[in-house]
Amino acid sequence: MAEECHTVLLVEDDRIDQLAFRRFIKEHSHRFDFEIVDSVSQAGELLKKRFFDVIITDFNLGDGTAFDIMAMNHGAPVIIATGAGDEEIAVKAMRKGAHDYIIKDPERNYLKILPITVEQAIQTKRSQREIKLLSDAIMSINDSVYITDSEDKIIFVNRAFHNCYGYGDSDIMGQPSVLLWKNADKSDRLKQFALKSGTTERSLEFKHVRKNRQEFPVSISASIVGYPSQSQCFWVYVVRDITERKRSESILRESKKRIKTILDSVQTGIILIDPITFTVVDANPIALNIIKAKPEEVIGKKSCEIICVDDHEHCLNTRRNHYSQNIESEIKDINGEKVPVMRTTIPIVLDNQHYLLENFVDISDVKKAEAQIKASLKEKEILLKEIHHRVKNNMQIISSLLNLQSSFIRDEHVLNIFKASQHRVKTMALVHEKLYQTKNFTQIDFKDYLESLSNYLMSSYSTVAEKVQLQMDIQNISLDINTAIPCGMIVNELISNALEHAFHNGSCGQIKVSFSRSNDPDGTKQEQARCVLTIEDDGCGLSQDFDINKISSLGLQLVTTLTEQLSGKMEIVSEKGTQFKITFPL
Repeated sequence: MAEECHTVLLVEDDRIDQLAFRRFIKEHSHRFDFEIVDSVSQAGELLKKRFFDVIITDFNLGDGTAFDIMAMNHGAPVIIATGAGDEEIAVKAMRKGAHDYIIKDPERNYLKILPITVEQAIQTKRSQREIKLLSDAIMSINDSVYITDSEDKIIFVNRAFHNCYGYGDSDIMGQPSVLLWKNADKSDRLKQFALKSGTTERSLEFKHVRKNRQEFPVSISASIVGYPSQSQCFWVYVVRDITERKRSESILRESKKRIKTILDSVQTGIILIDPITFTVVDANPIALNIIKAKPEEVIGKKSCEIICVDDHEHCLNTRRNHYSQNIESEIKDINGEKVPVMRTTIPIVLDNQHYLLENFVDISDVKKAEAQIKASLKEKEILLKEIHHRVKNNMQIISSLLNLQSSFIRDEHVLNIFKASQHRVKTMALVHEKLYQTKNFTQIDFKDYLESLSNYLMSSYSTVAEKVQLQMDIQNISLDINTAIPCGMIVNELISNALEHAFHNGSCGQIKVSFSRSNDPDGTKQEQARCVLTIEDDGCGLSQDFDINKISSLGLQLVTTLTEQLSGKMEIVSEKGTQFKITFPL
């Protein structure tokens, strides 16, 4: 490494000494960057412009002395060069701050020791500067620092020590350090730790005592400077008052205890997860019971490796979203068995720490109950379908019996009664047929039903129906069985009545069936939806003295009775044929 070049200011009014200095430096190749002046004033001007590592000055100068040079100096070490017999003056200068002095001799041998003296002055100044920086740093830090000698006497304390312990320098300097300890043996214990490696590897916690005898918790680290075996050592202690930390830790412990109590009392599984590492931080007893695990088998483990059924990446992506609510999913227990749960994941903050709270409820029993209910419903559906099927078959048997019996009847009037009864049975049987053919056993597609019923009636009256056109305008409306049967019976009676009586002597015509829903069919502004059933023909119409209340026909009496059963209203119009309009609530 290249030798360091020092800057030197020589203040010398003797020209011969100046030349000797120059020649010596040149001949011995000393790495000095030097300036030479011969007066105090010149030195003052130069010192205003630049800094020198060291100043060498004669004591007596033409316009002053070395004391003047020292007064205008800004920190460089000063070496006094004086003649023989002036040693007393040199010593006096050193007391005022000069670093060293050298005695000029006639042969100028003093120049030989000058480089060493300069180097020592610079190194001493550096050491003083470093010591001052270190001292200032120690004095300014917030932790308390005290230093003891080999006899455990306190020889140094910093400013933070005064503030923390309440001692002044006169109270504590020279006092044994055990004065600061609640238990003196703890001090020995700390030293034993430090003696093993020259310092405590970590801060240890003890109890110290202030000047007012108040105890307080501290965190201490200790270091040894020197040689303990020769009793030439110093102990450096760095002390931190941890009263607030201990108070915070106590509050945190109480808070965690309360949170733990709350989590343990919740009757659903709860797992706290670190949102960064996705490791399990805590789990309440219900969660541990669901996944059949002990705390040590869960806490600290990756949540995706323990409870996730999905692959890890999918599991992590789900949790990165940080929020899910009432999601039905599966987790796995410690044995790898799947457990159906209703799960919610939300981000929370507890004691200024962020967590993911995963809350889940074991729904195994619910799933079993659902499976049983589905199986039961399936059985009931099959049973209900079978009931409708058998009712329809039984009614079909009754209709067939009536048809068979009618073949033996010769009286036209009685035969018509049998056919009317057969149509009524068929009308009811058709409802059950439609019900067992659908998946919904409580509602019937009434459009499909009316089309089937109307076509059946037209085929039953084929002789008349050949010249009668059937028009249908039916909306898609579903009715329950209690409404569909009386409504179907009304349609049966009115279409049959039209086919039997509206068209005389084989005349042509048409029958129109319409069925619709209206919120306000009659202008009464009813809130409840209502259905409008209209059956009309363009046949001969009703007689002028027709009165529905005095009619003896069983068919029209049934229409009146069934309309009342539906809580409906019937309107009859006989102009260019006959129109029956029945309105009832849906």
